[in-house]
Formats: sequence, structure tokens, C-alpha cells
Amino acid sequence: MYGMNNRFCSFKRLLALKNVGWVKSMILHHHRTFSSTTGEFLTALRPFYFAVHPDFFGRFPRERAINENSLKELSSYLGYLQDTKLGKLLKPLHLTFYLRASKGEDASLSGLRSVEIRLKSCDVRTAVESVLSSSGLCESRSLPDTHIEKSVFRSSVTGAGPDRPIKWDPTYYTYTGFQPPISEAYSRPKKAETLRPWLSKNIAQACKLRDLSEPSRAETDLLRIRLQKELGLQDVVWDCSWSVAYFRVCLHRFYQVYHEHKNSIPSLTGRTLMFSDWMGVSLDGHVVLDRSEVPTNWFNHLKSFKQWDSVLEQLSDTEKLLSSALCGIQVIRPLNQAINMGMVYSQRLLKLVTSLVSFVRANCFPESFAKSLKDLNLVAESESAALKLSTTGQFVVPASCSAEVLVNFIHRNKAEAQTRQSEHQRYNGFFFRNVNKLYT
Repeated sequence: MYGMNNRFCSFKRLLALKNVGWVKSMILHHHRTFSSTTGEFLTALRPFYFAVHPDFFGRFPRERAINENSLKELSSYLGYLQDTKLGKLLKPLHLTFYLRASKGEDASLSGLRSVEIRLKSCDVRTAVESVLSSSGLCESRSLPDTHIEKSVFRSSVTGAGPDRPIKWDPTYYTYTGFQPPISEAYSRPKKAETLRPWLSKNIAQACKLRDLSEPSRAETDLLRIRLQKELGLQDVVWDCSWSVAYFRVCLHRFYQVYHEHKNSIPSLTGRTLMFSDWMGVSLDGHVVLDRSEVPTNWFNHLKSFKQWDSVLEQLSDTEKLLSSALCGIQVIRPLNQAINMGMVYSQRLLKLVTSLVSFVRANCFPESFAKSLKDLNLVAESESAALKLSTTGQFVVPASCSAEVLVNFIHRNKAEAQTRQSEHQRYNGFFFRNVNKLYT
């Protein structure tokens, strides 16, 4: 404690000198030189750290524990050596490490060799040289003064490395700058597999899976037919990528819900029941239930699904409103989606109508804009869709599109849309004529 006080007082006297800037510059210069030298020596030990790191000895718990304890002692020893006063008081240190043996070296049955390292130096340089030379990772026993990275480490090419390419963790290559070995599986170009060989290779597995799922599919078909007869349903559809086992579970749950609340659920006669990722009524009038929802939510939806029919009845009026707001353009319902929900589609149309009405009130259409667009088609898509002209000549418009952008886009691409429509109609006519010839 007394020494610390004297050191602190000496530092205060240094700061009290007139030329304080000179003193500070000397201190910073000494600190930077010491940090730079120490960092270079620690950089020289990187290969040794990676060679003895405990994480690479998971299959050898005893050797892993020895390496872990030895690394802790080595780190403490090097830390004390950085202090010139404490380094002179250190006693010699004896450490044991385990490394993977290379060809021509004596090794145990586990393929590891032990290395004995004796440290009795008073400076970091000599200690680092002893570690590297004892472990066989450095060919010279002297390290350069300025660039430690110039030390010549033996590689697997000289015979000191392992007898096989080892692929370390990606952090190792990022830290050291070495290149990872390329696996033969990645180096060989993959051959394009055609349909016939792929079918031949997988047909046995497909038949096996089909036979295993046969009881489940048979029970699902019986449940579906039973529901159609009891409820008067037109069809029961499973519109989901999940397996048929989940369809069977959904049918059981729906059957239970319907019989528990039979008097509260309106008639489903003539309807199509669908299990999908949505909840509501589709544009085709199908009753859609979310297969991931709980039966309670199914019941709440079934009680009020008749209210969704009024939304479907108003869709045609909303489409006419959008058409009149955009010079009589024909509004076509989207056909590229598996399920189009009535309420979602109605909200898309209303967004576009509101935007166009506001635009027309604030700005008129351009003078060169066509007074009638009845020969063109428009499809209202979701907000995440892109504004584009389809190959069939239809304007695909996201619900989030502003009216100004939409008007300018239609104005620029009107002629191209008419050309694509004509080509599509001519192609369809040619296709159907040839199909009819095949069946007549």
C-alpha cells in the first residue's frame, strides 16, 4: 500500500510540471509500444491456441481438462510477465498439453501426443519462443523484433500437420485468414437429374408411404362422406399443405362442434366447407375455416357466416364503382390464388375507389388520357403485390397504389396492354381449335 501511495504521489508531481504535454506524450508512447509488442507476441501464439483449445477435444474429456487448466496457468503466467517487476519474481512453470499427433510421431491409442513445456524466463518473448518450440509449431527458436507474423510455422505440407484435411469452425478461418478445405462433394459439379431417374429412385419410398397412410386416408374419406350427407354439404375440401392426418383431426373436431351446437349453427346445405389458412367466406361462397384455430372460434364464425353473404352481394356494386372512377375499365377478379376471401377483396376495391375519387376531385385526368378504358382489364391485388402489366394484357394493381401512379402507369402502357390482349385472344383461339380437332 505504501508503494502504491508513493507511486500515486510521483504521478501527481509529474502532472504538476509545467511541461505537462511532454509528460503525457511520453506516457502514451510507452503504453502504445508495450501494447503493440504484447499484441504481436499473442498473435504469434494463435496456432498454438487453436491446436490445444479444449473445444476441439470433446471426445477426450481427460485431455480436454488438462489442456483447459494448462491454458489458464499459461495465460496467468504471461499476464504476470507483462509487469517487469512481477516477472522477475515468478518461479519456473511446468505445463502439460495434448495435441493431435501427425505422421511419424509417437502417439497414444487416441491419436494424441503430450507436450511438456517448461517456462523459466523473465520476459514475454522468451516465454513465447519456449511454447512454440516445445510444441513444434515454430521451426526457429528466435522471433523477429518487429513482425511476429513473419515466423515460419510448419504446415501440413511439411509433414507436421494432420494426415487428413480438417475443417474447423468458420470462426477459425475468419480469425486466422486461412482458407478452409474444399469438400469433394462441393467441388464436383452436380449433374442435372431428369424426371425419369428421379421417379425410378423414389417410387419405392412413395409406395411405402402410400401404404402406411392408407388407413388414415380411408377414415378421412368416411368422415367426409358422413359430413356431406348429414349436413347436406356440396363438398369438403382440404386446401392446405399439411398431411391427411391433420385433415382427419379437423373433421373430427368440426363434427364434434356441429353436434354440440347444432341448433345455433345456420344450415350449411349446398355449401362447400374448406379447411385452409383463412377464416371467412370466399368469393365463390365457400365457408372457410382456419385449420389452426380452436373449435370455439369455428363455432363463433359459423354462427355469423350468413352476414358474409351480404358482403359478396355488394362486391359487384363495388367493382362497378371502381370501373366508373377509372373511365369504365373492366374489373376482373383475381384467379391466381387458391382462395380469395370476400371481405379482403372488398377492402382492396374500396381502397382503390377512395384513392381515385380523391385524385379526381383534386386533379383532373391528363388531357391525353383516354376517355374510355372499357377495352382494358384491371385486377385488384393485395398491398404487397407489384404494379405491373401481365402477359395477358391485364393491369395488376396493388391496393396500396396511389391514384396518380396508377393513372400515369395506365396512360403509358395502354397501347402495350391492347397488343398483349389481342395476342392472348389469338393464341387462345388457336389452342381451342386444335384441341377440338383432337377430340372430333
